[in-house]
Amino acid sequence: RIGAAPTLYEVQVGSALGEADVASITTPDLASAISAVSPGNYWVRVRSASGGAVGAWSSAVQIPLDSTSCSTAPDVPTLLPVTTTSGLVTFVWLAGGGGATSYRVQLSFGAGLAPFGAFTTAGAGTSVVWGATTGAFAARLVAVNDCGASAVSNEVAFAIQP
Repeated sequence: RIGAAPTLYEVQVGSALGEADVASITTPDLASAISAVSPGNYWVRVRSASGGAVGAWSSAVQIPLDSTSCSTAPDVPTLLPVTTTSGLVTFVWLAGGGGATSYRVQLSFGAGLAPFGAFTTAGAGTSVVWGATTGAFAARLVAVNDCGASAVSNEVAFAIQP
């Protein structure tokens, strides 16, 4: 570290990169700079000062704040019949409500059998493609959010031909 320890911090919060239109706060403690803001995407940057010298601005970081918060696990989704082409399976489903943030696709070697594996979608979309080998399979779906997981959806059996 070069120089004395920081005695003040300046924090800027903006609605766009390089802006300070939401907040500009000078504080001796970064923890006190936290305040409530409306949902949206914000850009935040900070610099420190000590003994009259001011440091350079940090890199700006975009922070998305979502207004949705859950109080219960999502409702059960409905898995639709799958589409298979050239070793790829496309799963499509109807969201059950309740604000799922991702879905977990459970795979088994046939209807009524225990899952051999599962994968989680990257977001709340209602479709995903799975690369598979040939064979007979079945799939079920679970909706997930910060409050938990739904019950297991209906099961769909399908076969992949070579």
